[in-house]
Amino acid sequence: MKISTNFLLLLLPCILFSCKQNNASTDLLRQAQNIVEDKPNEALALLDSIQNTEDMDADSYMQHIVTRIHAKYKTKQEILGDTLVFEAQEYFDGSKNSEQAALANYYAGIINRKMNRYDKSLISFLKAGVNATKTGDNKLSGRISDYIGAVYFEQGAMDSAALNYRKALHCYSLEKDSISMMRATNQIGRCYEDLGKLDSAYVYFNNALQIAKNINGEKYKNNITQNLGVITYKMGEYDKAIEYYQSVLDMKITDDNQRHRAYLSLLKIYNLKQDKNLAKEFALKVEASLPDVTDIKTKKEMYAALTNYYKLTGDYKQALNYSELKNETILQIAKEEQPAEMIKADTNFRIEQKDRFYGELQSDFYLYLTVGIVVLLTLVVFISLALRQRKKDKEEFRLEAEKYERARRYLEASNKDYARIEAEIKEMLEDTEDTENK
Repeated sequence: MKISTNFLLLLLPCILFSCKQNNASTDLLRQAQNIVEDKPNEALALLDSIQNTEDMDADSYMQHIVTRIHAKYKTKQEILGDTLVFEAQEYFDGSKNSEQAALANYYAGIINRKMNRYDKSLISFLKAGVNATKTGDNKLSGRISDYIGAVYFEQGAMDSAALNYRKALHCYSLEKDSISMMRATNQIGRCYEDLGKLDSAYVYFNNALQIAKNINGEKYKNNITQNLGVITYKMGEYDKAIEYYQSVLDMKITDDNQRHRAYLSLLKIYNLKQDKNLAKEFALKVEASLPDVTDIKTKKEMYAALTNYYKLTGDYKQALNYSELKNETILQIAKEEQPAEMIKADTNFRIEQKDRFYGELQSDFYLYLTVGIVVLLTLVVFISLALRQRKKDKEEFRLEAEKYERARRYLEASNKDYARIEAEIKEMLEDTEDTENK
């Protein structure tokens, strides 16, 4: 007994120290969560200062995973290796913590997208969207819809992409986030461009350019101006398109990708104009930029433009070479795109959501039915008891009435006897008086 007592006395400080350490870790986690949006670097430092995170309780540990990846993403660090977020995603999917479920699914979606797992990425983003809506976080809802739009855009499902970019634009407008509004507006224009709705695309690109001018977003103006060049080119307004592209090349902060796109577009225009001299200038620039271009769709367009150029100049050998490269690229794009899988994933998710809704509705129905039956049975029992009590009270009232009637009769009989006795006494007194008088 003495040994056990000593052991407990030695163990008590350890327990107290462990509790104190866990409380300190949880406190640091809460501090990091409070500042992660505005001060992600400081939040990351707080999270890194937590020792033995595996000793935290399960909920706090999962929140630590989500908050850390959130801070890393906000500080533009690579998160591809942060696959612990999938554990957090699974954990919070089964909880009522909508805020953490939204973030866990959001970052799971981003990582899945980086891994080219587009169907899983889409499902994660859709789950994130449902949870973000519950929290009323318009900024996060906007980013989620933005990513869903990007996934569809990359897979060639432009109608779905445009729909989600419009949702993102609505959320951003509620937050008055001009930069995000401009980006979403520009992306909607790109969707309509690919859908062949050139007038609508032109309107959205012009709106995006106006926002860029309002916020002095010079680096954004380049990309949007180039998109306007693409649209006017497709609309057959070649001279106007040339002006847009030339203004892109004249901008000081034009990056390599924008420059490559401008070269490509000018080559396509001069091919159509059959201006061999100017076409040659830009054909050489397009060929020189080919090794630096990583976007496969842009390469496909470059190969097509070079094919047309060499046809124009009569160099059919080179034209055939670039035509074969173009066809190989088309096959590669078709192989990588998975629009059917995206639609299937989206459909399955929505069916699952409906099944869950009707399941919850059915559960609520059975709950209300059970409660209703219990209430009804309680009411029946209460009425039965009330009726029984009423019958009992009625019987007691009858018995009391009978007692009263017997008492009344007794009193009446007593009163008659009293009158008779009183008369007899009076007669006896009168007889006594008469005797005394004699």
